[in-house]
Amino acid sequence: MATIDDADTAVKSYLNVHKDFDPRPRISGFHTITSAFAHGSPGVGIYNFADDIWLNGVADDNATELMIWTENRGRTYSVFRTGRYIAFVDKSNTSSGSVNLRELFDDVVSRGWVPAASTIGQIDYGVEIVSTDGRPATFEVNNFSLTTW
Repeated sequence: MATIDDADTAVKSYLNVHKDFDPRPRISGFHTITSAFAHGSPGVGIYNFADDIWLNGVADDNATELMIWTENRGRTYSVFRTGRYIAFVDKSNTSSGSVNLRELFDDVVSRGWVPAASTIGQIDYGVEIVSTDGRPATFEVNNFSLTTW
């Protein structure tokens, strides 16, 4: 449960579950990488549920952050890139399902946004909370799994 004012539009918290990769494998070494997810949301405030993926490091100067927003409340974006941050936003809010991450990795490589030899450092699924409109709100991650081969 969280209670957060919306004094600004900055993310206040990213509650998540994740898989760390050590050593860091190359994206090209996988035929398939699929993320399955399920979550529950309160429908108040400003937040997004998303896969949060770190390529070529984890939250360091060399890393690229790739997010796939599966539920986006209070924000409107499409595919965009700012520096080392890339976001794919699902056009419809989805509370459960799966995402073919390998297809999205191939897409950002084909756009020239990350090198073809990029590695995976971490894959997360969770919720970025900006605001709950100052009211108590419950966010749940009910499923997260990765299928790779």
